[in-house]
Amino acid sequence: MQKLLFDPADTCSLSGGTTLRCNPDEPKPCIHPLVTPSGRVISGFEPSDHQWHRGLWFAIKYIDDDNFWEEADAYGRQVSTGHPQASCHADGSWTFSTELQWIRPSGTVAMVEQRTLKIDHGQEAVRMDWRSHLTPQEDLHLDRTPFTTWGGYTGLGWRACRELHEVRFLHPGGESEMRTGETSPWLAADGLLDGPFVGGEAAASGILMVVDPAHPRYPVPFYAKSNHGFTFMNPAFLFHEGMDVSKGEVLDLRYRIVTVDGRWGDNLKTELAMAREVFA
Repeated sequence: MQKLLFDPADTCSLSGGTTLRCNPDEPKPCIHPLVTPSGRVISGFEPSDHQWHRGLWFAIKYIDDDNFWEEADAYGRQVSTGHPQASCHADGSWTFSTELQWIRPSGTVAMVEQRTLKIDHGQEAVRMDWRSHLTPQEDLHLDRTPFTTWGGYTGLGWRACRELHEVRFLHPGGESEMRTGETSPWLAADGLLDGPFVGGEAAASGILMVVDPAHPRYPVPFYAKSNHGFTFMNPAFLFHEGMDVSKGEVLDLRYRIVTVDGRWGDNLKTELAMAREVFA
């Protein structure tokens, strides 16, 4: 059973290494480190090129004209109303739940989010079920920066550590170097890791994001790229256009995130089948 290391001011850490960071003084909660079953870290935290990239996180680029993604000038924040509540299950997995207020630069609350994470740190995979239950407190317009050579990003984001390289992206249509708004029910990535070799071979790791079929605009566009120490993956449901939501209209967004040691092989089919069972 995974033990939970608890810091009431800042973090919840599973003994496998995955850590929820929930410091109320930070602009948004996140998960870092995000690890593989062997404990290899595959997330990057506040890199010099994008300080607001924090491991695995969720944010909307624009709510009306307020920026909740980048943290420059006036920007929106996600503030937890209390430390995440944690519960352990008989299979050794943990569930964390917290309420977040999405606070505009003006100080008013744009949305209230109930966020629930279930994390199972197994020997073959680390599996995380992410649910963001968003309730607008007024009529809102959710939007992104239109894609040109960059842009389109919004929602669940993963930034890799710089040690990850030779990355490929896998999807139902095959393999790509990047994704710029092509729709898909899932996207996987893998690559080599700097650091200790394993059995004389370079270490490798993989990550998979599966989107709930009930997600708005399913199958969702993905934005993913990797070059020069910048690896990012994002199911960007607002990639092609913004979205109007009414006061009290709930957005219920669910994802499964899986990490593994090594590059993806037959285990990808296994994890996809397990994810389909979760969303059934």
